Amino acid sequence: MTGNAAARVLDAFGRVRVAAEQYMDERDRTELGWAEESVTDVAVHKGLPEVRVVQFDRRQEGGGVGADYLWWWLDPASGEC
Repeated sequence: MTGNAAARVLDAFGRVRVAAEQYMDERDRTELGWAEESVTDVAVHKGLPEVRVVQFDRRQEGGGVGADYLWWWLDPASGEC
């Protein structure tokens, strides 16, 4: 992967993170809470086209296929997780 391609992928995951955090923050402010599936639904498509999304249903996820998205935030200022 070239440096330019890597930068595009990093930016794509950044878009996913921002969308997820905005959704969670908004839900928290209104004291409605949020669910993992909802966060995934509103955020992962923001990474397209660099990050391909594969949809799983609950049966697939629970049946050993595994479909959880690993939410791992990196702080751009400090580089800490």
